[in-house]
Amino acid sequence: MRGRTYTKELKEEILREVKEVGNVSLVARKHRISKSTIFTWIKESENRDEIKVKPGIKTLIEGEKELKNELTEVTKENDQLKRILGAYTVKQYKVHKTSCNNDEVENIVNREFDNRNDLEIVVSDLTYVNVAAR
Repeated sequence: MRGRTYTKELKEEILREVKEVGNVSLVARKHRISKSTIFTWIKESENRDEIKVKPGIKTLIEGEKELKNELTEVTKENDQLKRILGAYTVKQYKVHKTSCNNDEVENIVNREFDNRNDLEIVVSDLTYVNVAAR
């Protein structure tokens, strides 16, 4: 079964409109013609290089997949470089005294520090702790 037939003038008019608007979907809806029909006309047109249309969702989704794949590859590459450079990086630590600070300091704020059980509150600074030889 064959579909509708369109005159050459109508096809040219629709292709001119697509060229101006740049959106096949809008023109197709306006004229109640299938998008695939208009795309076929564009392929068959002598001026197909002049007609620029916006990419469809399928094209955009495929482009997004390519970008995600490229991002994954670059991330893996960066991780490898970090591991390689990490092996050659020299750790630098601030030099500390070997003994604890047991200096007697005056309690000018007049705070009571003896009113708690031992180890009820523990405060520590883990900034310079070397973990698992890293």
